[in-house]
Amino acid sequence: MWQYRFGYVAQHQQATWAGAPHASEIPFIFNTLSAVYGDKITAEDQQVANMMQQYWVNFAKNANPNSTSLPEWQQYQQASDRLLWIAPQGVSATQSLTDPQQSQLDLVEKLQQ
Repeated sequence: MWQYRFGYVAQHQQATWAGAPHASEIPFIFNTLSAVYGDKITAEDQQVANMMQQYWVNFAKNANPNSTSLPEWQQYQQASDRLLWIAPQGVSATQSLTDPQQSQLDLVEKLQQ
């Protein structure tokens, strides 16, 4: 199983969006940024889209999203709670790590009990 958390916000939206809204990764995965953002796409936006699309293509071909040209995406294991963090800073900060929002999610789960 592979899990990710998408935290990147298109650069021209960073002043108005506090974080990545639900489903905002879709134009990055399908590399359809121009349909959503028009001529406001930056080089960093395009790099994130290229990375995301390559992960999905790799997974479709090999049942594994990884390749030597991408940051390593470790398989999810409940004990470590690691996932791929597509960071707000873009490709250079993307990495597998413990879910950065896990403490908030744990709190919500606890409050629902």
